[in-house]
Amino acid sequence: MFLGDAVDGWPQSPECVEELRQVENLVYLLGNHDVWAIDWLACGEKPPMWLSQGGRATIDAYQRDEWVGKQAGHLEFLRQARHY
Repeated sequence: MFLGDAVDGWPQSPECVEELRQVENLVYLLGNHDVWAIDWLACGEKPPMWLSQGGRATIDAYQRDEWVGKQAGHLEFLRQARHY
């Protein structure tokens, strides 16, 4: 069980999501930072609250070359998380 916010404003957010995707039978509970990341990955929204709480680091991390092609898979993973 993971209690959400894997994309909590760290430059390692994509690596964290990638690691979680490998966990069998994972129960992932959606956190508020995950919701903000979904909004950004899906349609480019950048809520000011998220940006002020580390969202810029997450965005910068996902814009690195090695993660650009994997954003859709991470978006789908986060969309499948359970709501608390």
